[in-house]
Amino acid sequence: VYLVYAQQSSANNPVSCCNWAGEYGDPANLVRGQGENQSIKEMVDRMKADHGIDSARIYVAGFSAGAAFVPVLLATWPDVFAGGAVMSGVPYRCAQSVQGAVGRSAIDVGCGSGIQSLNLLFLGVAHVIALDANDSALRATEMNAQAAGFGGKIEARRSDLFGRCSERFPWSAE
Repeated sequence: VYLVYAQQSSANNPVSCCNWAGEYGDPANLVRGQGENQSIKEMVDRMKADHGIDSARIYVAGFSAGAAFVPVLLATWPDVFAGGAVMSGVPYRCAQSVQGAVGRSAIDVGCGSGIQSLNLLFLGVAHVIALDANDSALRATEMNAQAAGFGGKIEARRSDLFGRCSERFPWSAE
């Protein structure tokens, strides 16, 4: 197993996060072969060349802003990445800025204790559908939502990755 750990410079983003929405005046980050997506692709190319890695077995994963950048990489480089894991991120181009997510609804799949649902609400998302297959996780999510003052804004539902959510979102793949 070989890993590339990309790290953001505070010169590119004051909070050292990936620029998944073209933040800080550089929408090039969302365009194939430009900005951060090009930089990460170059890191992957170097790793492949140095270690003779099978191109069909390159995957990308991220958490939080890194997870929000995973769909950018998958959308801009489908010929490079075999797949990806988005852990508490957002779909490609669902917002043109972090503030563009304000007032929208979101889904937290595998909500656990609801921490990422709460993070979304603190950022200004209006409503979160929190999904988990574990009833204890759903109870914890509801308790944490109440404790944080967001009781009516998180809807905890029992579901797994194969269950369907009846709501439609502008970025859904249906």
